[in-house]
Order: sequence, then structure tokens, then C-alpha cells
Amino acid sequence: MKKTISLAVITALNLGFSGCSSVVMEYIPGQAPSKYAPLNEQDNSHGLISYSGEDDRVEAYQKMHKQCDGKYNIINESLKRSGSVWIVTGKTTGYASPRYKTFIKFKCMKK
Repeated sequence: MKKTISLAVITALNLGFSGCSSVVMEYIPGQAPSKYAPLNEQDNSHGLISYSGEDDRVEAYQKMHKQCDGKYNIINESLKRSGSVWIVTGKTTGYASPRYKTFIKFKCMKK
């Protein structure tokens, strides 16, 4: 009984968080990632945004568009593992499935 309840709670938490937006502006163009960063990383002409879900890509585009007053170019993208989520397969069984975040490096363009 205790295992069933704990799996139910984990499942509810996973479902509850899955509906939240996962788009994060890591840093904006014009803002250096850190004042202690090496010179080759202090080029602050680009921004970095991340998202977790496939549906969040459009929201990431919207945020980059807004940040750049409409015009931007994507410089590169990368996919990185960002933890795991518990998938319930039965009353007392389940497994951890890896979660990934997509990072987009972008640069605002002049109008």
C-alpha cells in the first residue's frame, strides 16, 4: 500500500509539472554570461534560450522574436540531458526515463 501511494504521488507530481512552461531565457543578447568568464565567452552579442518539451519550441521562438524586436538568427542548437522523470508502468512498478533540454544560441539582427 505504501509503495502504491508513493508511486501515485510521484506520478501526480510529474503530471503537474509537465504542464508548466519550460522555456528559459538563460541570458539575453548584450548580457555577458558571467563577469568572470574567459574572454572568448564574453562575446555578449548573442543570447541563449532553453526548453524541454517539443511544444515549447514555438514559445522559445516567440521569446527570441520579442527579445530581438522581430529579427534574429539561430547560431546553433544543442541537446543536453537534464535529469529523469519517473514513468509508472503498474501499481508498484515503473522506471526512470531521461529528460532532455534543447539550448538555442541566437543573435539579434539589425532591422
